[in-house]
Formats: sequence, C-alpha cells, structure tokens
Amino acid sequence: MLIKINARRINRKNIILEKKVDEKTREIIDQAKVLRELNTTKDKLFSIISHDLRGPIGMMKAVVDLMKNPAMSEHEVRSFSVELSEHLLVTGHLLNNLLFWSKTQMQGIRSVPTDFDLQEIAAENCRLFKALVDSKGIRLINTIMPCSAVHADRDIIKMVLRNLINNAIKFTVSGGEVIISSVTTEDHMEIAVKDTGIGLSRDEISRIVSKQVFHKPDTEGQFGAGLGLMLCMELIEKDGAFLEIESEPGKGSRFSVKIPSPRRFQ
Repeated sequence: MLIKINARRINRKNIILEKKVDEKTREIIDQAKVLRELNTTKDKLFSIISHDLRGPIGMMKAVVDLMKNPAMSEHEVRSFSVELSEHLLVTGHLLNNLLFWSKTQMQGIRSVPTDFDLQEIAAENCRLFKALVDSKGIRLINTIMPCSAVHADRDIIKMVLRNLINNAIKFTVSGGEVIISSVTTEDHMEIAVKDTGIGLSRDEISRIVSKQVFHKPDTEGQFGAGLGLMLCMELIEKDGAFLEIESEPGKGSRFSVKIPSPRRFQ
C-alpha cells in the first residue's frame, strides 16, 4: 500500500515537472522567435541606411563642394541651391520615416483616433512636395473636398499619405501626374493616390504586401529600399485600416487606404 502511495506521489511530481519543462521550453522558443525578429529588423535597418541615406548625403556633399568653387557664376549657384534643397527634402523625409519605423519596431506607436479634415492633410502634403513636382515637371492634383471628415490617428494618416505621394512622385516621369482622391461609403473612407508612373509587377506588389526590403530604381535612377511603403503597411495596421495596390508595369499605380467611416463636421 505504501509503495503504491509513493508511486502516485512520484507520478504527480513527474507530471508537474513535465509541465514546468514544457512551459520553459515554450518560453525559450518564444524568446528565440523574438530574437530572430529583432535580428531581421536590424538587418532591414542597416540595409535601408546603407542604400537610402548614403546616396542623398553623398549627393549633398558633392553639390556643396561644387558651390565652394569661386569660378561658379551666380546663376550656377542658384541652380545648385535648388538641387541641394531637393536633396535635403528627400533626406529629411527619409529620416522621419526611419524614426517612425524604428518606433513601430519597438512598439512605441499607438493609434490615437480623432476627428480631422482629410483635405487639410492632403493640402499640407501638396505644399511640401510643390518644389519637387515642379522640378520634375509633374502635376500633383488634390481632388479631396474641404470638410472631408475622417476618424483615425491624424499623425499616422498624415505620414501614410506623405509616403504614398512621395512614392508616386519618385516613379512618375516628367509630364505625368499624381492624383489624390477620396471616396466615402457607409463602411469606410477610401483615400487613394494614383499616378501615371512606371508601375509595379506582381512580384513587387507581393514584396510590398509582405513588408520585404527590395531595391527598385526610380525615374532618376536612384535606388530605394521601399522603407516608405513598408512603413505605410505597418502604420495602417496599427490604425485598423488596410492598403490595396493596383498596378501594372508601364501603366502606373493606385494605392488606396480604407479606414473607418467618417462623420461630417458639425
């Protein structure tokens, strides 16, 4: 009888021990997964910095060195000043993306929905890119009507729209156009950025959706790592929205964001 009781006790202890071992094993597996994700994030970050930041900074240094030449005319200095301003805009935009993206990786960004006018956000972004579209000979058209109310995180939507516009400008040749629009339904508001640019292949769309870093030359021959679109995907998810992509090589692209239905301003 005593032997049977001891056997049952040992059995229970073994079961408890096995459960603890299973729990610890699961913890180790989870920690290993987190470490792999952190390593992937680190690799993405270094890839983006080496490809996207090094180029514009190198170009700015070259322009500044040229402007130091005392033999340059006033007209040449003005011309290079415009070029330098464009490179500063691109670099500043990229740095903002890097900061936002780093915060999303550290789970430091939370969606805080408020009511705001989408047209104001679109107009602000159009003003930001005016010099760039003028220099490329592109038409940037904002068709969003005033008092287009939306309930979402204002900073997230502002950043997403800025990246979609910037991406459209980069891949649209001179004489083309980029159109910003919105459509309201009972279920959602759709914000769209459509361009007449070089378009995307199915493989490239798949990489964007799966948040992969890939390098594609824009109309100026500059390569990017796709940080802007990757950031859009992650920010949109935090705001409870989703991104749709329609594109064909040589036929332009249309990126649309669908977010909860707006309420008209009183």
